[in-house]
This record gives sequence, C-alpha cells and structure tokens, in this order.
Amino acid sequence: MALFRDAGCRPGGAFAPGYLGELELRQGRHVQAAGHFRQSLGLHREAGNCSGQAAALNGLGEAFLAASQAGQASARHAAALALALQVGDKHEEARARRVPVAARRACVAKT
Repeated sequence: MALFRDAGCRPGGAFAPGYLGELELRQGRHVQAAGHFRQSLGLHREAGNCSGQAAALNGLGEAFLAASQAGQASARHAAALALALQVGDKHEEARARRVPVAARRACVAKT
C-alpha cells in the first residue's frame, strides 16, 4: 500500500487492502478479512470511488457470510448493490445479487 501511496495512486492504495481481505477470507480468517475490507471501504470513500466501495462492501458481506452472520452479510450486499446500480458496475452488481442467495440458504440450513 505504501508503494501506491508514494506513487500518488489512490485507487491502487484503496484496492490493496481488499486484495489482502480476499486472501484472508480464503484462508478462513474472517475477522482479519473484514478488517481489510473495512480499510479498503474507507479509502474508496475518501477517493470517491463508488465501484471500489461496492467491491469492498461485497467483500465485507462475504466475510460476514463466512462467519455465519447472514444478516450482516445481506446488509453489506444491499449497500453494494445500490452503489453498483448507481454507477453501472455490472460485475459488482452481479456479485451483490449472487451472495444473498447463499445467505438465505445458510439461514434455511440453520433452521
């Protein structure tokens, strides 16, 4: 992240924590992943990057879902969907729409 910051590349610096979040998530470290996604979200907000915010919110939702917090996951994906629709980001829109289905399945499986 320091390399991006030193180069004056705010978008790259904002995506870097999200990539770390993805790595943590795939290694089953949900709390650490959520922390990286929150950092990415804050940086994207500072930069005014709505697509980046949607990506970070989707990542945060996936971290919550992996931690069996379906309600928290759904809230993050709903926020990501709203941003994605606002800016026409089809990838993040699809990602936001896909995951709540998994969250609903997780809730049904618990009952």
